[in-house]
Amino acid sequence: MLLLLSLFLLMSMSSSLSLLALHGKDTTGPQFLNRLQPFTATIPKLSLAFPTSPHGPQWWILPDGVRSRTALEYPGYEESRLAVLQHIKDTKPTSLLGQSQGAIMLFSLLIHGDLKDYTGTIILNGIQNPKPFESLIASLTASPTTLSRSKILLLVGSNDSIAPPAGAYECRDILHIVCGKENVTVLDHTGGHSVPIEDEEAARVMRDFITAA
Repeated sequence: MLLLLSLFLLMSMSSSLSLLALHGKDTTGPQFLNRLQPFTATIPKLSLAFPTSPHGPQWWILPDGVRSRTALEYPGYEESRLAVLQHIKDTKPTSLLGQSQGAIMLFSLLIHGDLKDYTGTIILNGIQNPKPFESLIASLTASPTTLSRSKILLLVGSNDSIAPPAGAYECRDILHIVCGKENVTVLDHTGGHSVPIEDEEAARVMRDFITAA
């Protein structure tokens, strides 16, 4: 397995806004870029970085039929974690966006304190409470610690059958602890698991988060 993360990168050097977006399971960086293109095209001069996981279309390797919300361990997670942190260091994005596994990855970086120096905005969609980090989450709940002051947008789809809303709300409660309740915005939408770029209100709020970074 290659240690290098393949990266699909579009840069506009004159832009002060930049987005690093992490795909979900069964998707690659270029595919995720294509799906979000109708939305990102509405933000002028936005620099884009859509990396692909070192494990291909998943940030950790799960057996067939196993979801991230039920898995007890994430094989390959550490390799992906280090790769994502390197991309953040290299591209210095003003905003981060994670979809499904990509959202769990960013959430994990937050609760591990890996993003304590990051000052941009973070958008999470299709997230679930990761069981492999239960002990860490329990310790943070018992002894609340501020690990980030980033502004967080948590998107929750009421019809998301892959990542049910209950798991997202559990993550919300943890984000309140590590980021501060005042820094966490929750936007409920009527969509499913995909980033709700066709929802006018959700798209507007996402755009505001990115352009305010």
